[in-house]
Amino acid sequence: MLYSFMAPAKPITTLTKDTKNTTPESLLTEDSIYWTTSTFSSLKYASVTEAPDPESLKDAGMVAKFKFKKDDRFELLMYVQSDGYGSSTETWTMIEGDVEFVQDARGQNVFITHADKGNHRVVKNGRTTSRKIQQGELENEYSNTYLWERINFPGDKNRTWLLTVNLDEHPAACVKVQGSIDRSWVTKFYIPIVK
Repeated sequence: MLYSFMAPAKPITTLTKDTKNTTPESLLTEDSIYWTTSTFSSLKYASVTEAPDPESLKDAGMVAKFKFKKDDRFELLMYVQSDGYGSSTETWTMIEGDVEFVQDARGQNVFITHADKGNHRVVKNGRTTSRKIQQGELENEYSNTYLWERINFPGDKNRTWLLTVNLDEHPAACVKVQGSIDRSWVTKFYIPIVK
């Protein structure tokens, strides 16, 4: 199982198909809630080559958010920020498309994204450029197959987790073959547990 690479946990979702949709109910969220992963820290860093100045405090990292909808559609939002050597870059990417949840030939739970529209915006040193993502990019870069598992970790009472592995990047990954999944391949998305 994917969770065996993270910590002892109990899987809470397996694939069950609705007669109309393939998206499991347990992955659907309210309008404002997305499955989220981030490398941003709550701390900021200051350039040691500049005078201490609140304006010189910078963030760097990325945020990715998945939303699965009842009509077998998905949204993927990505934000990346990097600063350094007098340059600042922020990128926003929004992708939408169809998603299907199935079991693959090895009996693993997978979801397959079929991106059909998207936009990309970059702000570099205050200059903004935007463009529509072309069909070839949508098919080659944003249409992927992922292993997935939704779980709760015993030590985390505030979040539910969605673990994924991109099978296009790691086709040999198999939850049934010990050692076939490297821990670094697992992306951990979370949503808050509503109490």
